[in-house]
Amino acid sequence: SGYSLDDEVEIAKRNEEYDRLGVRSVSSIENLEARRMFIQRNVHISDRMRVYVAKLVRATHNPDLRTGFDERKKSVKLDKAFMENWDYIWKKTRIGKYTMPDLIRHGSSPRGTMFLTSISRSAAFLAHEREKRKILQVTPKDIKKIAVDVLAHRLWLTDQGKMVAEEFGGRHILSRIVIENIVEHVEW
Repeated sequence: SGYSLDDEVEIAKRNEEYDRLGVRSVSSIENLEARRMFIQRNVHISDRMRVYVAKLVRATHNPDLRTGFDERKKSVKLDKAFMENWDYIWKKTRIGKYTMPDLIRHGSSPRGTMFLTSISRSAAFLAHEREKRKILQVTPKDIKKIAVDVLAHRLWLTDQGKMVAEEFGGRHILSRIVIENIVEHVEW
């Protein structure tokens, strides 16, 4: 290995010191459950927002053939390192030539609807204080803010989709691009 004997001893010593510090909890299970129940009971989600959530999830199953990927699209909200390589990714994968059905085998299960509904309530709760909202309710903005994170890992890619994903480093990024595209095209 590239470590000296002294390095090995120091690594072990530091690890023991870290173990002694321990991890301090910031909340209890009971406290978290009470917060979850408060949000469930007090954050309103209208039927219109429930329909919007269902439409987003259904769009993962029945992607619109017309909703291909715009090759000039640069609005995906991913980390800075990804954005810097965006042009290379488009050029390398030529993802713009694919439609949604070329890439998605199966969309999200009903659990995606359940989680998106539940987590959108939490997003609305957090935004309520930050944005000084008058009413504690879910808005389209709350749903859009979390939809990519909630639904991206719930997609099953086609073989073509898996090959495209391998070209630029993984299904996680491709799934995020697919869901971002769906969120942009599904109206609430």
